[in-house]
Amino acid sequence: MSAAEIVSASGGVARPVDDDERDDKSGPDFTALAVGEVMLDAFVFDVSFRGAKGGTTLTSVRLELRDPDQYEALHAALAAEYGAGEALGLEANGSIETVRWRTPDGDVLLKRLTWPMDLGVDVVVDYQSV
Repeated sequence: MSAAEIVSASGGVARPVDDDERDDKSGPDFTALAVGEVMLDAFVFDVSFRGAKGGTTLTSVRLELRDPDQYEALHAALAAEYGAGEALGLEANGSIETVRWRTPDGDVLLKRLTWPMDLGVDVVVDYQSV
């Protein structure tokens, strides 16, 4: 799915990224194709639609929870939808806690990222298609 197709299929949620957003929302292994904001139940997310680095087709979606204090409620909502999930433990010196749910279409990963020196906490949901 291309950026234009993502925007069209999103029903107004997504829009193409501009150059600054592409730099900010991309990483070493992926390129941001489109971004938006979505509210699901009581949760508000910033969403980025991603392709492989240098690619132009969708490979994953990241939802960044606006209120990290809702982590437990989001975890419970995902568990109600997909089951208990698999705790993958802590990564990067204990700063990233991950729970994975496997679905027929791909993996759903809930991550709580705790930044050093009291810089805060980020909560993200990554969907990666199979």
